[in-house]
Amino acid sequence: MSEMENQKLRREEHQEAWGCQKEDHHGHGHSHRHGHGGEEHCCHEGQDHHEHHHEPDKIPSVSVYTHEIATVGSVKCRIPGTYEKALEKLKDCMKKTAEAVEEAEGLIGHVKAFAREEARTCMISITDGEDMQCRPGSGQGIYVESANIVFGVTPEELEAILKRTFAEFLQDR
Repeated sequence: MSEMENQKLRREEHQEAWGCQKEDHHGHGHSHRHGHGGEEHCCHEGQDHHEHHHEPDKIPSVSVYTHEIATVGSVKCRIPGTYEKALEKLKDCMKKTAEAVEEAEGLIGHVKAFAREEARTCMISITDGEDMQCRPGSGQGIYVESANIVFGVTPEELEAILKRTFAEFLQDR
């Protein structure tokens, strides 16, 4: 495969993974922000931001970019606690996000989240060659992926809102 074909493949993989295009279907460019291993980069029309490598999504993380006239923000985090209590904490974060967008005089396209309960666990231990102990357990928490599409709010404003409303769950643990 030639270097040009390699670059095209990397660009297509980036666009698919990040949901971005250099131009939308009307031929207009856009800009977006996204995280790279703890750093944030802002790419603007006219810059070829598709030529660099992206780190796998980190948890916890906040990513914000623009698409046409919308500001799009995502949050990935873990919320500890029983499934029911963790869902209540998530609902509270989502409600606070929506309220903060409206207080900033923005409009909500949607504030959505997908929550996945942690899987069961088991610790197996052999200490003397014959005595095996097995201690089953269960995860205590949920993994969350939240997508927020809003209008009339800048990427910087939405990023600040998401970091504030999900602050408790954005700390590396």
